[in-house]
Amino acid sequence: IGDNSRVEAGAVLRPYTVLGADVVVKADADLERCVVHDHVYVGPAVRVRGAVIGRASDLRFSARVEENVVIGDECFIGEQ
Repeated sequence: IGDNSRVEAGAVLRPYTVLGADVVVKADADLERCVVHDHVYVGPAVRVRGAVIGRASDLRFSARVEENVVIGDECFIGEQ
């Protein structure tokens, strides 16, 4: 977990998950085998599996990011 990152109660960080600096992971999010770069917001109930999330991206409520997906820098992923 990088500097100034915050993981709320109820969020699950499974094995092989890497968080950069200033990442916010909200309650009920579930991350596994992923790399989350700096300044990313991971909203409530988001699921990330085997993916890479670019710097300064924003994943909103209940978004799903599945195996082998790469999200670029400064991307917005809407709800569900």
